[in-house]
Amino acid sequence: MNKTDLAFSALAFLGGENWTHIKKNILNCQYSDESHIEMNQLKMLKKILIHAYENVPFYKNHFDACLFNPYIFSTIQEIEKIPVISKDDVNKNRPLFLSQSRINYHPKIHRTGGTTGTAFEYIVDKKAWLFGHAYNLLQLKEVGVKIGKDCIVVLAGGSLSPQSGLTLSKKVWGWIMGYHYVPITHMTDDSMLRLFQMITERKIHYMRGYPSAIYTFAKYLKEQELFLPLKAIFTTAEMLYPYHRELFREIFQCEVFDQYGCADGSPHALDCEKHNGLHISPLTSILQVVDKHGKEVEAGVEGDIVATSLNNYTMPLIRYAPGDRAIKSSKGCTCGKTTRLLEKVIGRVSDVIEFSNGIRLNGLSIPFEDFPGERIKLFQLVQVERDKLEFNVVIKNGFMPEDEENILTLLRYHCGKDVEIFFNYVDSIELPSSGKMRYIISRINDKVHEKN
Repeated sequence: MNKTDLAFSALAFLGGENWTHIKKNILNCQYSDESHIEMNQLKMLKKILIHAYENVPFYKNHFDACLFNPYIFSTIQEIEKIPVISKDDVNKNRPLFLSQSRINYHPKIHRTGGTTGTAFEYIVDKKAWLFGHAYNLLQLKEVGVKIGKDCIVVLAGGSLSPQSGLTLSKKVWGWIMGYHYVPITHMTDDSMLRLFQMITERKIHYMRGYPSAIYTFAKYLKEQELFLPLKAIFTTAEMLYPYHRELFREIFQCEVFDQYGCADGSPHALDCEKHNGLHISPLTSILQVVDKHGKEVEAGVEGDIVATSLNNYTMPLIRYAPGDRAIKSSKGCTCGKTTRLLEKVIGRVSDVIEFSNGIRLNGLSIPFEDFPGERIKLFQLVQVERDKLEFNVVIKNGFMPEDEENILTLLRYHCGKDVEIFFNYVDSIELPSSGKMRYIISRINDKVHEKN
């Protein structure tokens, strides 16, 4: 048995499911017509909503309060009657979100700090966990990765950090997948040189991780006039900005495949070789992009991501807002897949800045690539008051006074003349416990989030 088969077999064993059946369902849904996909989703949705109403105390009260009857609805759109829930709702009522029959679903406990560092514990069925990994495996195979044979360097934080911090099961899974985990909390010049040498000597062709970590590595290589040809890069867990992708293609000379995922709400969306957007996986969740009233917005309009997990019977999250914003695409993809697309993920709700003048900024609004990247190590834009920003920056040798003025001019142009901007030179910018970099932070939105 090769390692590809071993990986799939391991998933099947750990998930208690038939891998062949799971794989067939995923592939069929990806290439089926829209009506067939929606029919399958509706069937799965009805099943989990009835389960939630009968077995999960929170949803019995929640559905009764909004007069939603899970036994008689006939379209996916009808779930808009159900109010959106947040991470705070789950944290405050956590025992009420657990199924009274959860022992039947082989639950697995997971914990995350997210980009804000706010602790969140959730429980998933092995089946739900299996689907998430299955989509990842299929994406790797589509790009040409020989699973287990091709080593993949993983640059990420949290539990994916040093080898010594991994559980036995994750070490075994890492061996099966060919993962080589690299800690990103201390990416020094010496450690990045060793990483470059290791990748070169071992002839590693693939890299996966947080965009900010890979970007730090890529900038170091560019400064040293080093190039590291790879076959593909897979990014996840953070915003992938255009300037990230541009530098990755320059230094690593390969395509970049992005991914959106939220384990606690089970949405999944994956990039393909055409890069027309992220393909929404229809078998993990109902993913909606909604306005402030919880109503789905039109394609091309920015809104909040809301997800309803379809496989997690242990701790169902229905109409759950993970705190991310996105735009749905009105177009299809030329790759042949018929699944709907996210045109782009905008970022965290708390990573959107709004001023009194009506201007709204997110990471995609500002051309960060116009900053003198070769003379800046790290930066962070923080909204401390409604019309007051701080630009915190860690500089490198060669940073000039005119660089500061050019950055301020650029920010004033995008923010408006009434916004105060203060330039702060700092020695470091601390990462949250998750290891995920936040380039834009609204302290106002963070405070609102904390109150709720």
